[in-house]
Amino acid sequence: MKVTKSVYKKLLAEYPEVMRVNEVCAALGGICRSTCYNLFKENKLHAVKCGRSYIVAKLNVIEYLMNENNKSCK
Repeated sequence: MKVTKSVYKKLLAEYPEVMRVNEVCAALGGICRSTCYNLFKENKLHAVKCGRSYIVAKLNVIEYLMNENNKSCK
């Protein structure tokens, strides 16, 4: 089943437009922080390092989810 960007936007509506690691983890179903950092390291999820923290645009999370969904549908 192909899920559209608008569906993901509705699912993530409660999250801010720019998220920190703990919010990204929650948005991705409660993954652990180390898994989240691995997604950054492997360039699967685009993040920007800001000082000692990472920030992620909600649109990047949506793009990641869409890419993962497309992989599982093939």
